[in-house]
Amino acid sequence: MLLSTDWLKEAYGIALPPELLAERLTMAGLEVDSMERAAPEFSGVVVAQVLTLNPHPDADKLRVASVDSGHGEPLQIVCGAPNVAVGVKVPLATIGAVLPGDLRIKKSKLRGVESFGMLCSARELGLSDEHAGLLILPEDAPVGADIRDYLRLNDAIIDIDLTPNRADCFSMLGLAREIAQLCRAELGADYRLPPLETAGVAISSDATLTIENRAPQDCPRYLGRIIRGIDIGRATPPHIAERLRRAGIRTHDPVVDITNYVMLTLGTPLHAFDADKVQGGIIIRQANAGETLRLLNDSEATFTGDELLIADTEKALAIAGVMGGVDSACSDTTQNIILEAAWFNPPRIAGKARRFSLSSDSAQRFERGVDYTLQETAINLAARLITEICGGEAEEIAASVSATDLPQRSAITLQRAAIAQRVGREYDDAIVTHILEGLGGDVQYRDGIWTIIPPSWRFDLAIPADLIEEIARIDGYAHVPDRLPAVEYQHGAGEKRALRYYGDVLVAQGFQEAVTYSFIDRASHQAFFPEATTINLQNPISANLAEMRLSLLPGLVNAVIYNRNRQQQDVRLFEIGRVFLPQTDKTIADCAQPTRLAGVMSGLAAPEQWAAEARKIDFFDVKAVVETLLLQIPGISYHPSQQTYLHPGKGADIYDSEGRYLGCVGALHPQLLQTLDSRGGEIYAFELDDLAWLPAAHLPRYRTIGKFPAVRRDLALVVDKNIAAADILACIRTQIGALLADTWCFDLYQGVSLGNKQSLAVAILLQDSEKTLQDEEVASIIDATVTQLKNTFNAELR
Repeated sequence: MLLSTDWLKEAYGIALPPELLAERLTMAGLEVDSMERAAPEFSGVVVAQVLTLNPHPDADKLRVASVDSGHGEPLQIVCGAPNVAVGVKVPLATIGAVLPGDLRIKKSKLRGVESFGMLCSARELGLSDEHAGLLILPEDAPVGADIRDYLRLNDAIIDIDLTPNRADCFSMLGLAREIAQLCRAELGADYRLPPLETAGVAISSDATLTIENRAPQDCPRYLGRIIRGIDIGRATPPHIAERLRRAGIRTHDPVVDITNYVMLTLGTPLHAFDADKVQGGIIIRQANAGETLRLLNDSEATFTGDELLIADTEKALAIAGVMGGVDSACSDTTQNIILEAAWFNPPRIAGKARRFSLSSDSAQRFERGVDYTLQETAINLAARLITEICGGEAEEIAASVSATDLPQRSAITLQRAAIAQRVGREYDDAIVTHILEGLGGDVQYRDGIWTIIPPSWRFDLAIPADLIEEIARIDGYAHVPDRLPAVEYQHGAGEKRALRYYGDVLVAQGFQEAVTYSFIDRASHQAFFPEATTINLQNPISANLAEMRLSLLPGLVNAVIYNRNRQQQDVRLFEIGRVFLPQTDKTIADCAQPTRLAGVMSGLAAPEQWAAEARKIDFFDVKAVVETLLLQIPGISYHPSQQTYLHPGKGADIYDSEGRYLGCVGALHPQLLQTLDSRGGEIYAFELDDLAWLPAAHLPRYRTIGKFPAVRRDLALVVDKNIAAADILACIRTQIGALLADTWCFDLYQGVSLGNKQSLAVAILLQDSEKTLQDEEVASIIDATVTQLKNTFNAELR
């Protein structure tokens, strides 16, 4: 929303420094993106009037004008603008003037005729792109006045980035309300916003417009008015056109300009139809599946059946609250119009503009919620301005109102103690009452309890916490103490604690946390999951964010590739977030949304240094990370991965002792890296399937140190190459039981002499907590273990 400080001053009497306004608005949550003047810097330009006009002796397209600049004798100016005429008042850049772009005006000769300045167009002053002719000023413009002062071009334009909950600030009225609250000290205790202008237009006849509302729950209030006999060819008054320009809206014709002007003033969008193109009155209805409408931007919308339309008896006229159609639009020949003002239920409008790839000021307001009491005020103001500018006669308003379907504002009860509990400080009762009354609602106070009925323009006020936020925000966040809240330690599991714990574990291992989009592009999904069913968005933000992610890995891998393309090879990223898995025979809303933990690694295992040879990350580096995360889960086993995006020889699926799938780990498939156009070597990744089964944190457990010596025995086992070391170790654990202190594989040999077999060297550490193990007992345990390995894997001692 662009705020004109000059408009604010003229309409609401708020004349405060722009810097103060920007600071207060930002600190109150209405972030200011930028602040600029209404026109770029220039100097030496005055209001001038053309006195005489003669042909140029040597150029057919040039003319020689005598111009009164208001300072001394008339000046001779050579001009080629087609709209220059005797008597018009235009901007004159005098000798020495500096125009935008550092264009300096000097005395010059054009085809042999001296020119003592330049008559300017709007583009030459940086006011617009219009360059078809001179900027014609109103007849009452004072000759000799500085053009910056006359047009108020020193006006500061503040660009405010509004959050979705502050739809009430999408108008000058709403911003004036907000500023009056935030700057009450500067404006004074007696300041009040001027009352709304409610004067209507002279009525020529009763309403002849008929309205049939077939969807009162979606459109509880619809007002329409016919204005006949207008001259749409007249010019929009300069002050309205200039206010629209400063608000970032291009001018069209007086009717469109006035509806936009009223929308900016009150926040209530309006629309005008050519009455002669509407057959049989207005009908508010649902769209028919397959129905089409050619829109004002010349695109064609095809409806699915859940859209709300404004129609007549023969055709659709507009997408309600979004955009009108070409067939009912006003044109240069329009003489009679239907002016509409309505209130639409926000959920029925939300998303419709994005569905049809539209950008609409009205949709931006309607989908957030507009004041449902201002439609009559808005249509009266617009009708009066249209008849004053374009002539014509207005009929009475035709209305369709379903009072039971309009928003019902329920009272909110706020207790004094709740404020201190949430904010961390107490407020004087008078200050709280003053702030709540400033919101515009009905406020009652008794015995430390406030009861407020929120105003019709504040849809974001519904519960006591909303009012507490307003109190802290308007009084100033700087007045909120920076004390840490008292936190009671709670022992036990919980997903949030797990997220923090495992995130800390990865950060300690050199990872950085990434937050990627929950949406992903089709190409990345196809590369990772070519056969998987995905959840597609109906109205994606962009084509690259069109599907809900099935895994965290595509986003993380794309982040690694992005870094590699910018000469950052050593990358370790992790993410904790939800994925969205469609379920058979269930709706999209019922999709599974497990929280997963994933990480990616590439580059060197350790920074390059003098003490050790540089080594690239391998499978065992990423497996070690996973081992650390799964430290508290017993019986973890690894099996060749079934994930197609992992390297067949460098990937493993992870299972617990009960055979439950926990996730996967390994190197990405070379074909996948080629598809993603990744250069720079292998990328290793891991993804844990669901954090719900992970312990909330690593809790140390006491275990006594053995008093009796441990005994180690090493076995060199010859087995088939397809037998995993993990299976050998699992068999040893099961066979030996409680006397096994530890076992691990410390060597692997594969050679021609062994053929299709391999030699695994396994260490077995035995220890009894109650006595020293004797050699005979150890030998018996080892013999039984070798026999079990022989029976299970056909293993032979080497």
